Amino acid sequence: MRKSTIQTGGAAAAYVPVDADFQWKNQSDELELDNNFAAQSFWKDVLLRYIKKVSAVIGLVLIIVITVLAIVGPNMNHYSYSEQNLSQKNFAPRVKALEGFGIFDGGESMKTTTGSKVINYYEEKGLDDVYYWFGSDNFGRDIWTRTWSGARVSLIIAVAAAIIDMVIGMSYGLISGYFGGKVDMVMQRFLEVANGIPRLVIVTLLLLILQLTSCAGTFPIETCPTFFQKLYPFMPMTYSVRLFKEALAGTWNGSVTKEVLILVAIMVVFTLATTLLSAYRDRHKIKEMMANGPESVLNK
Repeated sequence: MRKSTIQTGGAAAAYVPVDADFQWKNQSDELELDNNFAAQSFWKDVLLRYIKKVSAVIGLVLIIVITVLAIVGPNMNHYSYSEQNLSQKNFAPRVKALEGFGIFDGGESMKTTTGSKVINYYEEKGLDDVYYWFGSDNFGRDIWTRTWSGARVSLIIAVAAAIIDMVIGMSYGLISGYFGGKVDMVMQRFLEVANGIPRLVIVTLLLLILQLTSCAGTFPIETCPTFFQKLYPFMPMTYSVRLFKEALAGTWNGSVTKEVLILVAIMVVFTLATTLLSAYRDRHKIKEMMANGPESVLNK
């Protein structure tokens, strides 16, 4: 619509709208695009969007390759995952189709005091018809077969975990949403605590690594660097190892009770800290959503 005033002889006068100011916008191009979009099936649209993500396509190809090799890989040679041959341990990879090109020919370079030396255990032991595609381990087991046998277990665990997570998660959410009220509040508070468990596991593993690099209570702390001596009293493993020693010795005294109380206190502190951090994060998201709309949180 035009401006509400016009200049006439230096004075402003009110503008009266006319019929020409109100016209239908030409949306034929937009409507045509909408019709084309509506004509596509849901799965076709999903496929088009998926193909545009190069990283997603590469990930899918890798998953397919790993799955196929996990199914057929252990049966591609005559070795089993548990078969041992100590006379053929620590062999380098050797592939019949590639050894003619100078790669995967069973040779490996080893550094010695006089320089590098190429060693081929296949030739030294006269094993012309033996091929380990990924080499053999220190027990003479075929690494190729063991790799893809282990991949089977990993894939089964991944699929089973996804199915169990979906069933439990859907059931939990349906119960929480159906009953609502106090039931929903209690269930959601429990989830906030549960969501902090992965962080607790990561922090615990980091503490365990630090503890093991010092001594973990298995030998005198005085033999460790000063940094670890200062850190030693604050490590959970310090008290769990002491408690384990007392349990093996069959004694139960005041020191054992002290170790248990310290471990419980550490667990409580970490749980409270994780709960508070989760609550702060959720409150921050709610404030941001109220200020900028739901898209500000969903697009992150």
